[in-house]
Amino acid sequence: MLLGSSPTHTVSMEELIRMSAALENMALIHEIAINPDFVIEEKPCNALEKMVEECMKNAYWDKLRDDFAQQPPNYANALLLLRDIKKMVLDLLLPHHVRLRAEVESMLDLDLLKQQVENKCLDVQPLFENIIGLLRRLCAPSRDELLNNLLTKSDKVDMLRGICDVIEIMKVDMANFYVNSNRSVVEQHSIEYERMQFAKILQRNPGSCFFMDICLFVVIYLCTDGAGRSFTARSLSLSKLYGFIISFVFSKFLSRRNGFFFFFFSFWMLFLDY
Repeated sequence: MLLGSSPTHTVSMEELIRMSAALENMALIHEIAINPDFVIEEKPCNALEKMVEECMKNAYWDKLRDDFAQQPPNYANALLLLRDIKKMVLDLLLPHHVRLRAEVESMLDLDLLKQQVENKCLDVQPLFENIIGLLRRLCAPSRDELLNNLLTKSDKVDMLRGICDVIEIMKVDMANFYVNSNRSVVEQHSIEYERMQFAKILQRNPGSCFFMDICLFVVIYLCTDGAGRSFTARSLSLSKLYGFIISFVFSKFLSRRNGFFFFFFSFWMLFLDY
């Protein structure tokens, strides 16, 4: 239940997710607009998340290796993976890559590959090498060494796993390419976009106005000397600001007592980190 100046009403988890996504989009657009050195990086994860993710990946690739070792090889799971690889490669292409798009469709024709599997005539080694050659034409020159290392692998599963890893890297590279290419457009429209997203948040949750007012007051205090003059030595990083706003939003979904405790705890942790 929400408590505040507005009438009490129930907020669904879907509304909470939408508000969180809106805040995250605002933070991303704002960072791109004000930071000329901004780059998108792979999502960091803590040690536990990394360990769990690595265990799951190893289990998947071990299962695929067992499939390949059968006589005849079982390529059912490999076909599903090739379908995903095809989609990811197509997503990397720009609109003017008409010929490359046709080449990908031909190289990874799933119906044809399925027929080859059924007829026991699919040779995955040259197929993987052709995919690597295609990626070489799409990726940045700095990734050539990764692709060269893939061609030296004798294990087909290791080669396929390496292809997936390179595609993930290329997705980040492509995202940064789009950011740099459209930075001027983002700078031009960022203020209007942030204003629109902020209005949507308040429209979905009018009771958060009080908390938003406090948040803005704290940001002004941290980023100025109290008289409106910029005070960069106390400036607040975007990640802290985003986390602080999220704390406000989530505090509205707790009871009054717990909500205020959550707010002051977040406020205190912000200053400790600062």
